[in-house]
Amino acid sequence: MISACVALSVGISELGRTPDRVLDVGCGGGTMLEIAAKQLPDSALFGLDPHRPSIEAARTRLAGTGAELFPLAAGELPGSAAATRIGRADLVLVHLCLGLWTDPVAELAAVLDLLAPGGLCYVVDLIRPAATDPATLEPFLAAAATDAERDYLRDQVTASLSAAEAAELAERVTSGAEVTAEIRTGDFNGFATGDPATAIALHLLLRRGAGPAGRA
Repeated sequence: MISACVALSVGISELGRTPDRVLDVGCGGGTMLEIAAKQLPDSALFGLDPHRPSIEAARTRLAGTGAELFPLAAGELPGSAAATRIGRADLVLVHLCLGLWTDPVAELAAVLDLLAPGGLCYVVDLIRPAATDPATLEPFLAAAATDAERDYLRDQVTASLSAAEAAELAERVTSGAEVTAEIRTGDFNGFATGDPATAIALHLLLRRGAGPAGRA
C-alpha cells in the first residue's frame, strides 16, 4: 500500500515518543500493522476494518504479533466491545480511507473518543481537486504501483474531501473537545515543501491535550 511505512514513521515522529497503544482505523489486510509490529515490538496493536475478508487476511498476516483486529467500521465504535478492548490509544492512524466513510464527522469523532491524553490521531487522505478530468487526476494516479492500485486511487480521489471540506471537518470534530487540529498538505510521502496548490494529499493531525479526557 502506498506510503504505509512513511505514514507510520511520521505519526510516531509527530507524537514525539514511542506509543504504548496503536490503533489503525481502516487497517485493510494489515500492511500498516505488520510494519508497526516490527518497529514497535513493545506496543499493543489494534486494527478496525468493516470488510470482514480483509480482517481475516490481516489476522493471518499478523498471526503471532499479538495484534487485535475487529471487523467493524469507525461508526460502530461507540459502546462496542472493540472500543472497550482498545481503551485509549496513544497513536491512531487513519490512512487513505477517510474519504470512503459514510459520515466522516460522526465517525472521526468516535475515533477521537479513543484517543489518549497527549495522543495523536494522524489522518492521511487525498485532496479532491475542483475538477476530476483525467489530466487533473494524473498526479494522484501516478503514485500507483499496479493497475488495481490505480483504479483504487481513481475511485477514492473522487470520493475524498476538498481542502475546504477537510477544514470544516477538522473544525466540527474539535468543537467542544479537548482536541486541536492542524492541517498540512503534501504528497503521499510527507508534507509540502513547495507550492501548496500542487499538493495531492491531506495530512490532518488531531492532538488531545494532556489533561483529563472525555471518557475513562
